[in-house]
Parts: sequence; structure tokens; C-alpha cells
Amino acid sequence: MFERLAQQLYRRAIGSIR
Repeated sequence: MFERLAQQLYRRAIGSIR
């Protein structure tokens, strides 16, 4: 369950930095 949330947060963080 947490893995799915972590993956979404990770993708959002990359988009924010880019």
C-alpha cells in the first residue's frame, strides 16, 4: 500500500524539479 503512494510521490517530485 505504501509502495504505491511512494511511487506517486516520487513521480510528482521529479515533475516538480523538471
